[in-house]
Amino acid sequence: MIKLEAWKKFAAELTRIIQSIIEFAKMIDGFMQLSQEEQIALLKGCVFELAAIVVSRHYSAESTSLIINREVVPASVFRPSGQIELNFFLGMHSCIHELSQLRLTNAEMGLLSAWILLDRSSLGQYVIEQFRNCLQQQMATKIADVGPLMEKLCEVIQRLRGHAQEHIRLLGELFNSYPQATEKGALPDLYKELFSPPLS
Repeated sequence: MIKLEAWKKFAAELTRIIQSIIEFAKMIDGFMQLSQEEQIALLKGCVFELAAIVVSRHYSAESTSLIINREVVPASVFRPSGQIELNFFLGMHSCIHELSQLRLTNAEMGLLSAWILLDRSSLGQYVIEQFRNCLQQQMATKIADVGPLMEKLCEVIQRLRGHAQEHIRLLGELFNSYPQATEKGALPDLYKELFSPPLS
């Protein structure tokens, strides 16, 4: 049951972050013009990566800690006991650490998040490229050659997408081990809607 309780805390914190991401998405040009079905599909496809970007804003690469409500929380506090979950944690920690080291501004994080969210949308390549170009222009104000930085960002996001799939797989294993986790109220409804693995 300790494992289930840890998942409940993780899901609750992630859901809180996701709710802020949904509010952010509503402010992105073009997002609200999409059908509700496409909006949900886009969020399902990348909300985990966007949540990692949000977490990186509260992460200190120097102390490898999260700063939550002005309280410094060592990343080791979240370290799981199981080997599979530990590998997932270490991979996520590495991505968040690297994102933090890039020291993106709030504007850059917003543009990056909008680009990721709309990358697979029906808005058209021109609209999507506008976000990417704006992000490059923002970063060009502090670094001459943004090429390597953009490549690094893309590489980290690609790894996060892999971890997002691993998260869904681990959640499926949790449901198999603890059937009560699928019951209403065990985990936040929004969390289960976005991340529950497809029924086989």
